[in-house]
Amino acid sequence: MARKLVIALVVVCLFSSDAVAERRGGFHARWAARRAARAHTVELIYATPQAAWNARYRAGVRNDWETTYRCLDRDSREQCVANMAFGVLRFSNDDDDWAEVADHLARRHRLDFRAMAREFNETYKSPTPDPYKVTALFDDRSPAFSKAKQRLLRHISDHDAFYRDAMHAIFPGYVADEPNTALDVPELTNLRINGNHAKAAHRSISDVSNADDVPGQTVEFTFENGGWKVRKLDW
Repeated sequence: MARKLVIALVVVCLFSSDAVAERRGGFHARWAARRAARAHTVELIYATPQAAWNARYRAGVRNDWETTYRCLDRDSREQCVANMAFGVLRFSNDDDDWAEVADHLARRHRLDFRAMAREFNETYKSPTPDPYKVTALFDDRSPAFSKAKQRLLRHISDHDAFYRDAMHAIFPGYVADEPNTALDVPELTNLRINGNHAKAAHRSISDVSNADDVPGQTVEFTFENGGWKVRKLDW
């Protein structure tokens, strides 16, 4: 019951600005509501791969999922959305909280999760007693699974809004940690830029305190929409 109440409050909060604007009927109120909504979709532009890495690194330390997501390039963001859509389909079968999340997303984004589940099962050729329920395990090593998961994106008109709404529904009231102004972000090494793509070595968050001779991991970047973005990392 408490979970339902919290998610209900999240739904109210997500719609509250537009609802108040419509009730007041004032131009300035409607403009303010739309401006607030656009603030979550403004493109983050980073002039260099290092600047993109700094933002991604600091967001990871703060557990700031929204900035982390917005630091990623388009292909990586779509992968996040596809993973989220699969998670909603998979876990809403036998978990009441996830079922409520699915119901909220279905109404907000006009989605037919039953049709999405059927298409996923048909594409993946997943053996299941119910074609309208996804029971497959996550397996990105399988080309068929990856293809079925990516096809879910065709049902979602606004990928960024879907991911944001899903995260807010799953973690209602979540607030990122306060910024650590003293955090020293390790500089990238061996940076190689080739057109709109770049590679460099980096230290993962867990390696920050290790000795300088620890080999760096590889991170990739993409230049798009006038700035550099990070390709998806596992941490």
